[in-house]
Amino acid sequence: INMIKIFFNIIETTLFISAMIAISFADTAYEFNENGVRYMNSHDYEMAVKYFKEAYAQNPENETIKKNLSHSYAALANENAKRGEWEKAITTIEKAHELDSDNVVFMQRLSIFYNNFAYELMQEGLPDSANHNLNEAIRYDKDNWAAYVSLGRLMYNQGKIKEAAEYWTKAVSLNSELDEIKQQLEMLTNEINIEETFQKKHPMYFDVKYEGYEKNHLAWKVVEILREAYTSLGNDFKYYPRQKIPVIIYTKEQFQQVTNTQDWIGGLYDGIIRIAASTIEGNNRQLENILYHEYTHALLHQKTGNKIPLWLNEGLAQNMEPNKNAKNSNEIIYLKRCLNEERFITLSDLNNALQHRENKEQLNLAYLEAKHLVHYLNTMYYFYRIVFILDELVSGKNIEDAIKETIFVDINVLEKNWLQWLSSK
Repeated sequence: INMIKIFFNIIETTLFISAMIAISFADTAYEFNENGVRYMNSHDYEMAVKYFKEAYAQNPENETIKKNLSHSYAALANENAKRGEWEKAITTIEKAHELDSDNVVFMQRLSIFYNNFAYELMQEGLPDSANHNLNEAIRYDKDNWAAYVSLGRLMYNQGKIKEAAEYWTKAVSLNSELDEIKQQLEMLTNEINIEETFQKKHPMYFDVKYEGYEKNHLAWKVVEILREAYTSLGNDFKYYPRQKIPVIIYTKEQFQQVTNTQDWIGGLYDGIIRIAASTIEGNNRQLENILYHEYTHALLHQKTGNKIPLWLNEGLAQNMEPNKNAKNSNEIIYLKRCLNEERFITLSDLNNALQHRENKEQLNLAYLEAKHLVHYLNTMYYFYRIVFILDELVSGKNIEDAIKETIFVDINVLEKNWLQWLSSK
């Protein structure tokens, strides 16, 4: 469940009526108002605001002029919003709200603009500012279910499970069609029950939860490895997460109950780094691999705001594992056999294959392809260009354009070159 951006329709402006003014300076106010009406009808809202302001300054008691000014502010705010200029949109429609504080449409638009500004802030890795704007969204519209969904996501990402459940429960009460959130709430109930007895550690950059004194040594080992990953991967990606990352260590049974994953999976990142203790105890190399892998997902989530294709995300996470072997001959042989037998997954289908986890063999192939494609990118173009690709994704480009901008080849040519390179190994 990600934060939600709301799409909106343009506020329907009422017919602008020329004001009938009978006082001494009426003619000038009337003229300014008439000019404002003409600019409104031609959709030049900045000029309309300018003339209605002049008319209002001369005759603030005239209700028609006041209404015209408020609606011109609202129309201009919509133009700001259509360009994604959320701060301007908020500032502008607040002026409309000041003139007509009982206008429900203005309050709803304020709520939407605050919600969408929070979405952008979260993409930039500014959760505190996003939180403030989401609360403003609710202040103006207590029925804004999207704001409750987003607040739930913020709390979840901070490991505040109970608070997340409260916000999502409110969202569902306002919008009964939020099936994904209903499913998440069912899982959260199990999660809350499981975590009630957990102990906590709060080292810098991470919040670690674990069950029982006997897991204390493992918790400190996890902290030690994650600190190393924070420094090492921060240097590689030129990025250090701004938001503390929650980490939870479970028993095998708890892990499967909370994550609903297969028994062969030992780690997961879904806003929280989750680890099954039974798969890593006594095996430092495996523990390092799992933690570096999941921490890479956490770093990429914060760096890109989730604007990254799944194959690149999973490929990078595997290549960041300190005990990997990217040149593993058995993996190469297996990939070449799949290629020769025409079982190879095309790059255009790779994201979909990584999402469907029921078929273990197919999923294993998808992971290997993602791993070796990223290894190829690193070998042929060097890692700094991969970081450039991520930066292009952050700027709003799709993966095809990001690759073309950074390594100067079409994504289809990249796939063809990679397969030729793989066949030659």
